[in-house]
Amino acid sequence: LIYRWFGIIIILFLIVANTTISDAIVKINSDSQANLYRSLEEYREGINNIFESNFKNRSKFMLNSSSFETKIKTMFPEVESAVVVTPLAGRRLQVGLELEKPLARLNQALSNSQAVLSYSGTVVLEDDATLINEKFAQIPSISIPNITYSVGDQILTSSEAGLIRLLINEFDGSTPYRHKVKSIEFDVQKREIRVRFESVSYFAKLTPERESRVQVGALVSALKSMTEQSSLPTEYIDVRVDDRVFVK
Repeated sequence: LIYRWFGIIIILFLIVANTTISDAIVKINSDSQANLYRSLEEYREGINNIFESNFKNRSKFMLNSSSFETKIKTMFPEVESAVVVTPLAGRRLQVGLELEKPLARLNQALSNSQAVLSYSGTVVLEDDATLINEKFAQIPSISIPNITYSVGDQILTSSEAGLIRLLINEFDGSTPYRHKVKSIEFDVQKREIRVRFESVSYFAKLTPERESRVQVGALVSALKSMTEQSSLPTEYIDVRVDDRVFVK
């Protein structure tokens, strides 16, 4: 009888051990490794804090993967997708993250801090301006006057973010007329976007009120033609009006 009860206890212990979770293992998609906004340790610590915040997360039967994923994206707004996998064997939760690409460094007037916007136009990180400038030197800066925000806020609409993404992708410094985007000034009230490029003194005027590809295509075509003719703008080039390009 003693052996029988001992065997039952061992079986129950193994069942409990195999249906409980001890902690979470965090892995970041290889394509996102170059776009780390924080250290891997920060992601691990934050996700394990979420894990430990609810005792139900320790049970394979009670853990709510969808809710867990939502909490991860709330804590880390740069996370484009989070996949939580409950292991059939083993006791460690598997968490996979895919991060949005950084879009631009958001300047702040009268402040020593700076923020980072993701591809969707969301504020995903705020830190000392020097640190942001060093870590994200490869992306352009953007200025939006009279704007207030918090981390996690989407401050650009999908069309505004799409226009800026297209500009940065097309003007990457790959050809003499595709100057790399250096900085962007967005006047929300006027609906005017001014784009400044590296190595040239002129800027381009665009608007989120018109179709993005039409404007960017017109800008590329006009600059290519003017580069070939050695007659580049001295002040600006404006492609905000359909079928018209204004140059000064």
